[in-house]
Amino acid sequence: MAILGFARRAGKVRYGLDELKKAKSVKLYAVCVSASDNLVSDMKALSSKTHKPLVIAKRDSFTEGNCKAIGITDSNMASGMTEYAKDNEEYEFYRFTEDR
Repeated sequence: MAILGFARRAGKVRYGLDELKKAKSVKLYAVCVSASDNLVSDMKALSSKTHKPLVIAKRDSFTEGNCKAIGITDSNMASGMTEYAKDNEEYEFYRFTEDR
């Protein structure tokens, strides 16, 4: 995903669940398929809690070292990644549900 490369070079990516829980400016979360079930569950919960979308990659397309979870802080890049994920079968788009 080329947008992710741009986001990395621009410093608009946060890595790891612990950092994502503390980050205030994340616009989109992403997790790769090789992540544990617990991490995927935690990312879905974080997505719901913060009302931000989550993209689940069906292949290891964005791992940085051994990092399986990332967050994009730029709204334009997050929007581009969201549209790409919705139209590409290699990604699953998880949209949080609001409890009312």
